[in-house]
Amino acid sequence: MLALAGTLGAAACIRGTIGWADGGVDASRSGDAGPDGGCEPGQQLSCTCTSGGAGAQLCLPDGSAWGPCVCDCIPECQGRVCGPDGCDGSCGTCAEDATCNTAGQCTNEPPNGGRDFGLLPDGRRDKLRWPFASDSIWNMPIGSGAVYEPAGIVQNSESGWPTLFVQDQDIVVMTPDAPLTEVYRNDAGWGGGDRCPATGGLMATLPIPADLIIPNATENNSAAFLLADGQTVAQNQPFTRCTAGTPGTTGYLFDDENIYGAGIRGSHGGSNLSALGGTVRVGEFTAGRISHVMKINLWGHQYYHCCSPIWPAPVVDSYADASTYGGSNPNMGPGALVALEPGFDVAGLRTLPGRIFAQALVDYGAYLVDDSYWNGWGLATERGPDGAVVDEFELLYGFPMRPELGHDFMLDVVDVFQALAIVTNNSATSLGGGGSPRVPLAPAIGN
Repeated sequence: MLALAGTLGAAACIRGTIGWADGGVDASRSGDAGPDGGCEPGQQLSCTCTSGGAGAQLCLPDGSAWGPCVCDCIPECQGRVCGPDGCDGSCGTCAEDATCNTAGQCTNEPPNGGRDFGLLPDGRRDKLRWPFASDSIWNMPIGSGAVYEPAGIVQNSESGWPTLFVQDQDIVVMTPDAPLTEVYRNDAGWGGGDRCPATGGLMATLPIPADLIIPNATENNSAAFLLADGQTVAQNQPFTRCTAGTPGTTGYLFDDENIYGAGIRGSHGGSNLSALGGTVRVGEFTAGRISHVMKINLWGHQYYHCCSPIWPAPVVDSYADASTYGGSNPNMGPGALVALEPGFDVAGLRTLPGRIFAQALVDYGAYLVDDSYWNGWGLATERGPDGAVVDEFELLYGFPMRPELGHDFMLDVVDVFQALAIVTNNSATSLGGGGSPRVPLAPAIGN
């Protein structure tokens, strides 16, 4: 599991990690109340690790008890040439055309060609990792009947800097057994204000792990939560939770969806499309394959036609006008399905992640779901209790998912985006353009 920065709450400020190489956690005091029935949040106390070494405990953020003993960390890289060292560091990185396997060795082959990701032992899908019906818009491959029209996407410097590739991190919380947590209204929105405090009443009560932190930011933070019934997906935007164990905040609620159903609607506010379907999940780059439709953001000012949604999107941004949506192609806008044509030279790309990304766009495509609102191309990726795709990516490949201009991965991204085409005959009756799907349909859900 890739831990989010800050998910250990106050304990994260102590150098070291919980329960690693020098003997693990001394739990004799963990969870105990202080001498007066509590402790001062942030107060530090010395403790003894199971190895006999010295450690430290911090009072939990709510002052109710002491956290576990945090011990010094000794990197474990014996026999490993890559991957995590157990101390938030790395044993090394692989060449750009290889990935690090679970044994800490560099390999050019993804495990089982990536086919194991999101599957249960019996070969059926795990709804927590690969949700929605097999014939959902998020799982339907491009069809043999697809009609392609060039999307006309070009790297440029219209805003004063070259187009960048960024990640729109969806908050994915598939933990139906987690503690019920209150989520209150916050009106800060995207104006740069503080999203941490409640500025209004109770919006929802959702199952959220106590240690999950989503700090104050101006990102979209489209969020999806699986409720205790194991079926209902509740969605909101922009979700924030600045301190572990406290209520969260959000600005807007969206319609619930069923994880076994089509899963079309959700909390990407520029289209009302799902915050769960289409999100690149933690583990997919490690597996070497993305087996579903993805979600992309483009700059509306350059590309989106004013001002009607394209199926399956029911809406466009409320601010959309001929200036903010300045594109000339009526087939381009929120809801449009874009893909790479079958003849695209995936093998000719420079990097392994570039080829993984491109192959998914050939086989499945991506829906346009939001306005990036600046000169950036965005890809929706997971952030949540299972970690963040951006962290997984950098550990795997040794360079950030938001690459520098001129980096081989960025050159791949430019080649991919500039070759994208609109599937103009995608509709409710001809998903992916209709005809025979390019790849087999997703297996049935098995849990």
